[in-house]
Amino acid sequence: MDWRSGLALLGPGATLLLLLPLLLFSGPPFALGLTQAQVEGVQTGDMEVERITIEGNRQVPQAEIKKVLPFKPGDIVTEEEIKAGGQKILDMGYFRQVLPDYRWIDGKIEVLYIVEENPVIEEIVIEGNEQYGEGIKLFGLKIPFTSPILKTERILELLKEQGIEEGKILNVKKLQAGLRAILGEYQKKGYTLVTIGDVEMGEVLKIRLIEGKIERIELKGIRSELEEIARSLIKIPLGQPVRVQAIQASFQRINGSIYFEKTGPADISFSPGGAPDRVILVWNLKERELLPEPAVIEEIIFTGATVYPSERLTRLLGPLPEGEMDNFQLLQALQGVYDLYHEDGYTMVGLANGGLEGGRLTIVINEGVINEVRIEGNTRTKGYVIRRRLRVRPGEILNEGSLRETYRNLQQLGYFQSIDIGFEEVSPGLIDLIISLRERENLGSFNGALSFARGALVGKLSLSWKNIFGTGQDLSLGYDRTLLGQARANWHLDYTTLTFFPNYDYFKVSLYQKTEAGREEEDQEFTLNKGGIEASLGYPLGSETQLMLSQRYESSQKCYEEGGVPLCEPLGVTSSITLGLRNDDRNEFEFPTEGGIRGVSLEQAGAFTAGPRFTKLTFTLVQHFPSFKDQNLAFRFYGGTGFSLPSQEWFPFGGNATLRGITPFRTPKFFLVNAEYRA
Repeated sequence: MDWRSGLALLGPGATLLLLLPLLLFSGPPFALGLTQAQVEGVQTGDMEVERITIEGNRQVPQAEIKKVLPFKPGDIVTEEEIKAGGQKILDMGYFRQVLPDYRWIDGKIEVLYIVEENPVIEEIVIEGNEQYGEGIKLFGLKIPFTSPILKTERILELLKEQGIEEGKILNVKKLQAGLRAILGEYQKKGYTLVTIGDVEMGEVLKIRLIEGKIERIELKGIRSELEEIARSLIKIPLGQPVRVQAIQASFQRINGSIYFEKTGPADISFSPGGAPDRVILVWNLKERELLPEPAVIEEIIFTGATVYPSERLTRLLGPLPEGEMDNFQLLQALQGVYDLYHEDGYTMVGLANGGLEGGRLTIVINEGVINEVRIEGNTRTKGYVIRRRLRVRPGEILNEGSLRETYRNLQQLGYFQSIDIGFEEVSPGLIDLIISLRERENLGSFNGALSFARGALVGKLSLSWKNIFGTGQDLSLGYDRTLLGQARANWHLDYTTLTFFPNYDYFKVSLYQKTEAGREEEDQEFTLNKGGIEASLGYPLGSETQLMLSQRYESSQKCYEEGGVPLCEPLGVTSSITLGLRNDDRNEFEFPTEGGIRGVSLEQAGAFTAGPRFTKLTFTLVQHFPSFKDQNLAFRFYGGTGFSLPSQEWFPFGGNATLRGITPFRTPKFFLVNAEYRA
């Protein structure tokens, strides 16, 4: 008789062993099974554990299983604690079911857990990540081009990062984390209508994704004349997955129209479509009402306008019909005025009926004045650090350009994982601006590495501390040294802040010693050793434009071999001042898709101090262009020239900063054009 049945007899003159199966864990709800021992009243109070036995495990080590138990041999336990131990084992995620039992042995108990493991994954099959695309038009020909939103290879990578891969036992908890990571990757790309469909868990793990597509759009709450206008503003593709950016852009276009009241996420809903991956977008819109009843209007006057003179607004009025005009006709007449505000970035403007008297209609313009700027979520970063990066102030009229610059300025700090800007209407024409931040968890690092470069083994150490004590100051230290090969040592200590000093939006001080290997135009190889200090200061000249002033004090020497003998030539001390102008209108810093960088700088040395005298001129032009979904094309024009440049001041050319794959060398002038494609 097997002892799992509840009774077992052992050997001649056998001792009766009583086994108590407690319950079967198999994920969801379970029930306790009473045994003969319990019916006969065997004592099941506090019990001392003699040993713990695990049976049924093949892939998961016993030590790993026992580690999660809330007790160990020698502990006093109750029946409930043994049950809780079974739940702990099940919660590991490796098992289909867990059966906890115990039996008495000389006044103590042996606790037994019989487990059934999940299968080992032999194959992972991903379904539902379809191909999309309309093709590329090139020289009048349409070339088919399709690609999935998320490639199967990337999905398998995400699963592997969570411990789900072929050859390993299936862990349900890790699988759930992997599925969340897949949905998170879709959301990063802007696709929020993606869900997980059927998941078949076996030796073949099959995961089906449902990439939600909008089947049709239903508009409610507006009359037929406005429905056509609304549909022209809603640029949401049908029959393919929709990015949240497309919906947000449609919100903006509708909110930028005089014909509709403000709309937002609360006004849309989704209902099931004709297939599991199809949904119907239901959009509730409301017509802007300025004229409750048709009336005769002979003249329109404006009050409340401060951005533009009333005379200019009057010139933008459309024709007024003879006789009575209704609300729709009034909106048509006012469209030019409303569009002027929105085109210039005053997107919170509102219009109100100030009264109709004697055929004269007064339109009150509420331009959207900022009442208060509220900052939320900055648990570590000081408030003044954030406020010095804002380009909006209480009492100002809210402008989209200032908001965009505020977003970019906060993003440039690098301290925040997410930045959300919202609004709250206090009263007509008066709003609170709400900036919600989520700070990055780890802003400091300490790293070490070994690498083999240019025939030498190099050891590297780096220390970084960003946003020191929440004050918007950054510190970084780097040191590298050759361990095998020609002796070289480089180090740098950098201090940077964008906010600590009022009235300046950039300040940096660098102390450094660096060794650069290169060759001159006549192929003479050399090593350039430099050490010095450089300070830079940036001053804003308005939106997106910055004036830069830098001073550099540096000593250098040039070393080379002649006949196998190393020789070093001191090159003196360089003292220079650099004046630069930079314009940056990228839509964001981490992954720009529009805008670019334009910069020019002039460096002069020796004009006011002893040392080498020279002039350097450099320029940069970078422009980003959106291409296919989640992809970007950028062009860079970069060049420099000099006058009376000593060899230590020649421009380095080749490598990651200019052209990859080219052995670095130095030149007195250069010009390059390159393109970069990012996906």
